[in-house]
Order: sequence, then structure tokens, then C-alpha cells
Amino acid sequence: MLAVSVLGLRLGMPGDGTKPSSSTERRASDDLAQRFAPGFNSR
Repeated sequence: MLAVSVLGLRLGMPGDGTKPSSSTERRASDDLAQRFAPGFNSR
């Protein structure tokens, strides 16, 4: 049962898009996402 569950895991670190909207990192991430094509940063 455990082996079947492992196949559906998605591992990774949260990006700057998950930070509060007041943070500099989040504003920069949102700005880049707006100026470039969707998915440029795997979002």
C-alpha cells in the first residue's frame, strides 16, 4: 500500500509565490509572472 502512495508524491520547496503579499520576494515573483509567459517559474 505504501509503494502505491509514493508514486503520487510531489516533492519540492515552496517558491516565493507562497510568501505573504507584503513581502519583497512575493512582489518580485508576482511582477516577474506578470511580465513573462505563464509557467516561466513553474507556476
